[in-house]
Amino acid sequence: MKRYVFTVFSILLSFSLVACSSLSQEEVGGDLFLIKVEDLYSSNYDECLDRASEEKASNARPALATHVENMDEYDIIFLGFPN
Repeated sequence: MKRYVFTVFSILLSFSLVACSSLSQEEVGGDLFLIKVEDLYSSNYDECLDRASEEKASNARPALATHVENMDEYDIIFLGFPN
């Protein structure tokens, strides 16, 4: 039996992203996991966008506060993120 994990990364969580991930997870089974960074992003849209732009320009990789501990146990990983 294949094991699935649905990981969701979003600077500002949107209802549609969470709903889509939840529906997909319910359809095929598996675990739902939320990726969180150590230094949380501002809830102010403009501040958040400025930081994201700076990180993209510098090829930054923010430290993660959450990790999938048993990643090797999953056969398929779905990664959801805003476009």
